Amino acid sequence: MWNQSPDNDISSDLSTLVDDLTHLDLQKSSLCSTTTTITSPTTSVASSAEVEVDEATTLLNSISSYFFIKPTKYGGRGCFANSDLAQGTIVHECSMPLSSTIARPFRKEVCGSCFKFLHGLNQCQYDLERKKQQEEAETEAELKLENELKQAKNIELFISQKWQEAEINCQLQLSKLKPKQ
Repeated sequence: MWNQSPDNDISSDLSTLVDDLTHLDLQKSSLCSTTTTITSPTTSVASSAEVEVDEATTLLNSISSYFFIKPTKYGGRGCFANSDLAQGTIVHECSMPLSSTIARPFRKEVCGSCFKFLHGLNQCQYDLERKKQQEEAETEAELKLENELKQAKNIELFISQKWQEAEINCQLQLSKLKPKQ
């Protein structure tokens, strides 16, 4: 657990104690587990899935000397500090993210593009910038149309031509939606 303030309440102390006991139990079970299992008359080799889990756990725990990885009470795995850490301690650095998956319960709290935590919001600066660019393009198209309308000598003819263009575009889009026979 991460202990940042000395005035933790009893519930967090109990939670820390439970996590420490669970960690000790996991260490004890990992010390006792081997690649072979002895049964009464014969010896059998552990399944490849068990070996893969042990290798994966070993690999994950070798990422940093400051923390270990274990299952969380919420499901999945999490990082737990081996000891109290001084403020500003870098526990891990990597050039690329270890994962780019956003868990379903957190998908509305994290940006899918930059993985920034948004405190319950589901759009970040990237989404806002894209929306702003789209609005600017729409405004530019409206201004262009306004200027064309101002320069037209026969406004009714101009409007009639624009409606015909719009109808042709609509028919084209509808023809793409119809199944071919």
